[in-house]
Amino acid sequence: NSTQNFTDFSENFSSTHWSGTASPYTLTNPTAGTWLTSRSNTNSLFWGFSSGTYLSSDRSLCYTATNKTAAAWQITPGIALVAGRTYTLKFYYRGSSGFTNQVKLTVGNAQTIAAQTTTIWTNSTITSTTWTEATANYTPSTSGIFYFAFNCFSAASQSSVYIDDFTITST
Repeated sequence: NSTQNFTDFSENFSSTHWSGTASPYTLTNPTAGTWLTSRSNTNSLFWGFSSGTYLSSDRSLCYTATNKTAAAWQITPGIALVAGRTYTLKFYYRGSSGFTNQVKLTVGNAQTIAAQTTTIWTNSTITSTTWTEATANYTPSTSGIFYFAFNCFSAASQSSVYIDDFTITST
């Protein structure tokens, strides 16, 4: 018997997925629905996009710093998961030369910041300008609709951090 992987969710942050003329922009996955762009304090900027730094497609998810601590959240549309099945989350990230960024990937049961109660991946020392693959596994204890979120929590004035090619697969 062989094991076949199924892609349950995929987002390459293509320009065709973004709309709006000012931040916060709207990010809509063509098969899954609209992401929530939010922040946990009003001093933080929102996640946005970069059309100059990306791995594939023509854009990436990007947080560009200000002189305030980052508190930006980008939360997926709801994704149906099955209890006991292991899901592999994969994405690529990179930072800006001479700066240290911090990002975590969380999961929750609603498309809100408050519901993002489980951290499944974190990196507090993103310094490389080379695209780096990140992988995390998540096995839900109950079946249902789940929401994954990228949270930038970098210190003030840390330039930009980028995310691209986010996938969730199961076996």
